This record gives sequence, C-alpha cells and structure tokens, in this order.
Amino acid sequence: ANSRSTWELMKESITAAYTMSMKSKRQLKAFDVAADPQLRIFLVGTHLSHLPEDLEAERALLDHNRKVLKEMDNKPYDSNRVFPPKDVAYKGAGSYFVVDSQLQGDRKLKEHTRKAVNVLRSLLSDAKNRLTLKVPKVWFCLQVITSIAEKKMWKFTELKEFCIQCQFIQGVDADGQLLVLLNLFHSLGFYVYFDLSEYKEQW
Repeated sequence: ANSRSTWELMKESITAAYTMSMKSKRQLKAFDVAADPQLRIFLVGTHLSHLPEDLEAERALLDHNRKVLKEMDNKPYDSNRVFPPKDVAYKGAGSYFVVDSQLQGDRKLKEHTRKAVNVLRSLLSDAKNRLTLKVPKVWFCLQVITSIAEKKMWKFTELKEFCIQCQFIQGVDADGQLLVLLNLFHSLGFYVYFDLSEYKEQW
C-alpha cells in the first residue's frame, strides 16, 4: 500500500520539475536564448468551499500555511515560488493561492476565487516570462512527418540519414545538429530520446 501523503507526492513532483528545468537550461545553451528560462512554481488549493467558515478551520488553514513555508524553506526550488499578492492571500495564508474550482460557496468566496484566478492568469501569461527560441521551421516539419509515420523507433544513424536526405539538418556537423534537435523535442515532449552512445547505438 502507498502510505505517502498527498503533500509528499506534491513535493516529489516539484523536485522533478526543478530537476527537469535545470537539465533544460543546459540543453538550451545551443540556442540563441536571450535569458535562461525560469521555473515558476504556483501552489494552488482548489476546494475553498469545502473549508468551514469557523475559527478552527481558519486556524487549521494558517497552520498548514506555516507548514508549507517551513517544508519548502531553503529547498533549491524555493526561490522559484510565486506567492499570491497580499490582497489575494486568503485569510493571510500567503504560501499558496486558495480558490474553489467549482465556483461554489457564497458570493464572497466566488468573488475571491475570480480575483485569485485573474491574478494567476495574469502571472502565467506575462510576456516577459515567455521563452523565445530561434528554431528552424523545418524541424517542426520533421516532427509532423515522424508523428504520422508507421516507423516509431529510430536509431540515431537512421534518423540522421533521413534528416540529411530531406534537408532537415545540414551535412556539416550533422551529429551536433541532430543532438540539439532531439534534446529540444525530448524536453517539449514530442520525442522520447535515449542516449545509448556508450552501448554503441543511440535511440
């Protein structure tokens, strides 16, 4: 039986996201990127209407808020946290956003949810946080072709030969270009790339 709590599972997910962001930064060095992409972590509670409106529930919320702050303090990803503004922090719980995903509860709770969601939407869509990469358009043609092709498993040498033939990459430093392409598409979730070079073949 899995005895791990939801909080422990969430921390594992955050740690995995942080690890992936560090790996992606190294992979993106091959591109002309104005600034390194920054991982942003938003903690959101989604069942506000299930919380009773009494002093004990409010105390429990603030106790949990302190626990979250303590658990994440001095973690490598703590600086990547995005906190709600003071006017959006529900009853002073400023370590995470508190909303109700079903827009239930009284008018006051609904207004709070709409306000918090609007703030989240604004933060997530902020243009200064977008990642801009200069990627050859033909690479995405390759992604479309391979997504509909019957062949789903490619050796590195096979894909390189195919890409050179179709001019998705150039013959000069073809290995380097293909590695950058594979690492990018792997990070985006288009491909699953395994570097098995030490076993004499790459998939």
